[in-house]
Amino acid sequence: GDIEINAITGARFSMRIPAGTQPGTQMRIKGQGVRTRDGQVGDLYIKILVDMPKQISPEIIDAIQKHRE
Repeated sequence: GDIEINAITGARFSMRIPAGTQPGTQMRIKGQGVRTRDGQVGDLYIKILVDMPKQISPEIIDAIQKHRE
């Protein structure tokens, strides 16, 4: 899916997270990190964290099962 990212520079990005991306994966956006004293700009790293719900409603389980069919 797509996510919105607010970079350190104040810029906003839309980033696509590929299907099957595992938790803990790091992704890089070149040239959008911190600017050094000599004017060079580093890269912005994004770490993928997944927060799974502890309880899932019966309606969501039903929707997932219907989607699989």
